[in-house]
Amino acid sequence: MKKMQYKKDEFVMQKLKHFDLKRKIIYIDETGFNTHIQKLYGYSKNKQPCFRKINAKTKNISVIAAITDEKILGYQPIQGSVTAKDFGSFIVNLINLRKLQDQGLDNFVFLWDNAKIHEAKILQPL
Repeated sequence: MKKMQYKKDEFVMQKLKHFDLKRKIIYIDETGFNTHIQKLYGYSKNKQPCFRKINAKTKNISVIAAITDEKILGYQPIQGSVTAKDFGSFIVNLINLRKLQDQGLDNFVFLWDNAKIHEAKILQPL
C-alpha cells in the first residue's frame, strides 16, 4: 500500500512541476462501446412475461480522445479495438492538425494510462 501511495505522490509532484513550468497537459485516453447494449428490465402487458428478440450480431466501437483542462482537442472513432498503430496515428494527427509542433512540443505534456498498446515498439519514436 505504501508503494502505491508513493507512486501517487510522485505523480502529483511531477504534475505540479509541469504547471510551474507553464506546460500544457494533454490527457489522452481510449474507451470502447458495444452497440448492442441492452436493458436488463422491460415492460410487458399485464400478467404477461417480458420477452425480447435479440440480434446476436454486435458491433464494437472505440473512441480515442485528447483533452486539456480547457477544451477537447480531438477525438477519433474506430471500428473494433484500438491498436498501437491507431493510437500512434491519432497522436501524430493531433500534433499536425493542432500545429502543436509550431508551439514547441516541449511546452506540452502528453498524459495517458499504462495500457499495453501505449508501450508497443511502433510507438517508441514518439
